[in-house]
Amino acid sequence: MNALTPYLCVLTLLSSLPSIASAAVTYSYDARMRLTRAAYGNGVATEYTYDATDNRLTKTSSGPSSQVYENGEGTGTTGWDIYDNDPAVATITKVFNAARNSSVVQFTGSGTANGYRLRSAGGADWNDTSFKVIEWSMNYSESFTVYIAVQTKKGFRYLTYNPVNTDTLGNDTYISYGLGTNIQNGQWRTIFRDLAYDVKHAQPDNELQAVLGFLIRGNGMVDDITTRTALPVTLDTDVDGLTDVQEITTYGTNPYQRDTDGDGIADKEEADFWGANWNADTDRDGLINLLDPDTDNDGIKDGVERSQGSNPADGNSVPLAIVYEDAENDSIAGWDIYDNDPAGATITNIPDGQKGGRVIQFTGSATANGYRLRNADGSDWNDTACKVLEWSMSYNEPFVVYVPVQTKNGFRYLYYTSVDADSLGNSTYIHHGLGSHMTDGQWRTVHRDLAYDLKRAQPDNELQAVLGYLIRGTGKVDDIKTSKSLPATLETDGDGLTDLEEITTYGSKPYDADSDGDGIDDKEELTFWGAGWNKDPDQDGLINLLDPDADNDTFTDGVERSQGADPDDASSVPGSILYENGEGTTTGWDIYDNDPAGATITRVYDNERASNVVLFTGSGTNNGYRLRQANGSYWNDTHFKSIEWSMRYSEPFTVYIAAQTTNGFRYLYYTSAATSTLGDSTYVHHGLGATFQDGNWHTVIRNLEQDLKEAQPDNELQSILGFLIRGSGKVDDVQTR
Repeated sequence: MNALTPYLCVLTLLSSLPSIASAAVTYSYDARMRLTRAAYGNGVATEYTYDATDNRLTKTSSGPSSQVYENGEGTGTTGWDIYDNDPAVATITKVFNAARNSSVVQFTGSGTANGYRLRSAGGADWNDTSFKVIEWSMNYSESFTVYIAVQTKKGFRYLTYNPVNTDTLGNDTYISYGLGTNIQNGQWRTIFRDLAYDVKHAQPDNELQAVLGFLIRGNGMVDDITTRTALPVTLDTDVDGLTDVQEITTYGTNPYQRDTDGDGIADKEEADFWGANWNADTDRDGLINLLDPDTDNDGIKDGVERSQGSNPADGNSVPLAIVYEDAENDSIAGWDIYDNDPAGATITNIPDGQKGGRVIQFTGSATANGYRLRNADGSDWNDTACKVLEWSMSYNEPFVVYVPVQTKNGFRYLYYTSVDADSLGNSTYIHHGLGSHMTDGQWRTVHRDLAYDLKRAQPDNELQAVLGYLIRGTGKVDDIKTSKSLPATLETDGDGLTDLEEITTYGSKPYDADSDGDGIDDKEELTFWGAGWNKDPDQDGLINLLDPDADNDTFTDGVERSQGADPDDASSVPGSILYENGEGTTTGWDIYDNDPAGATITRVYDNERASNVVLFTGSGTNNGYRLRQANGSYWNDTHFKSIEWSMRYSEPFTVYIAAQTTNGFRYLYYTSAATSTLGDSTYVHHGLGATFQDGNWHTVIRNLEQDLKEAQPDNELQSILGFLIRGSGKVDDVQTR
């Protein structure tokens, strides 16, 4: 099927509908050729009187208040015909229906491929100008389309009704309304439609003139097709507490929609709330209060304000937060599965003992399935007032949280995963990492300033509205809400500065303890610089707090401070950089090869060295251990060309020094072999001698530039990236010189 096929199918369907022409009306005139009577075929007549100067005095209608075109009784199907019998299997029959205790009309065929039409007994159009309300009963278990053919001031129209939850309206020949998906549940349903309203609602400059006929596509049953002068006075189709007549004639609300303005408050409840001011225009935006979703124009819908305790008539009264999901109502309203491939995804509301309340649980095929939270009616949040998002989650596996937003530069997804780094992005998708700890199965509460997250990735962009919340992956969520600002005491990255301080005062990163990556946490660095935190002595465009090398001497501030040099003095530089001295924690180390499993890295006290050292245990050289920066990045040490370390080994080992060279990445590696094999490729080998695995402490000092040049004379060392070792033993005091 090509891309045009669906549209061609629609055109074929529409073209197969019959046209319904006008029928005759009998007119009577007096001697002065003034119209005195119009008699219609349905028994309705209208009479007119005039004064001596031909001004009309009265217009009086007589006749029945309704016209029955089909009640299912009788023996035949008079008035009915099959207007679309392709494929040629369609039938129209009278059958007795026990549920209605009467005869009804039954259609059988190939679903909506076949169409059935009801006109007058002689096949003429109804041309019903007196009754503009239609009623019918139907029993359908599958899709259908009902067409009411009408004549309007602007020409012929089809009012169409389908088993969907939304209206598509339209300003041309076809005007489409939804009757709701529950209409095709196999139960008898009676529908009333004010056709004059349905025309005017879709086409305000148009008017209904006559009802011409009833058409339907699809297999099912109908009964009691009737036109009326008016809707029943007690009818309340949308069950909002206002009758259809009240909604159409008094309030101007939609009789088929509980919440006409989409503000989250049913029409009757909203009319009661406003009282005598229901038709006032508080914010002077051209919408009366009853039909204005944001009456005080503060960016927050009236329903949200009322549910959160603020006043929808006061622009200065706003909620501190808008709760979209707290799960305590024991429902999943607002949630849907937007990706159920593979099938089997579920959304359930369950109690959770650890959380101490009800939560939302997602089950499925991990991140292959996706779940979405919008408003209860399926619409976007369109939250323009609150730009901080908070949610709680408990996950044991990978996930992706997407927050759809509208921005100055168009639609964007801010998305969050369980990784330790941000990849940002300058397109539709903007990525931030929440940290690998987010998949430890514990309940975690996340706060994100969405405006900040957007601006950090796209500085020329601005957040306008938060639209919803989506998540992929199996796990649990709770307490999804937006607020106007971050909590005053929130301190996400553990650097000693609150998130608000970092964003509004210092310009540092609230989700990264070391904003400039210089090896010093933000609060510690702020204390060090004192009043000079926002100065730029090296004039590189970065203030001291956010400059990884404040004196521009090529040494990061953290390295200078750790080695006793002054980060504010370019003439003060360290003579070496200590990456590991065995004291403290094992930060910077990781196990890069744990096959077979069981490798460990621990701090232990060594009597011979009288200090703490790093101990590696595992399956000999099958396991590998790596030392990089505390944040997992390479050293990228361009200052020194020699490396020193101490080691104690009683078995084979291999030490790898990762380096960048003019000819690309290289490993300079060292073993207890008696000789060096060198090598002209990625791996350059030097032997340290058998004594290095005699179980004693040895200190190794290697000129890496010389070791590289010996093997590859045309190559040059550019930077030292890190230290790796395979084998079980101890190391200490890893440093470059």
